[in-house]
Amino acid sequence: MPWDIMRTESIVSAVFALGTAASAWFGWPFTLTAGCAIVSAVFALIAGRKD
Repeated sequence: MPWDIMRTESIVSAVFALGTAASAWFGWPFTLTAGCAIVSAVFALIAGRKD
């Protein structure tokens, strides 16, 4: 997997992780918090995958 794609997936994961933290901090609906956490986890797994 090329470096630029791995970097993009890592950035997406980090952004959604921050979204998870923000939604938990501000008490936003659980579905938003859980959705951000799931998306972050999926992109972290993709970014960490070794081809």
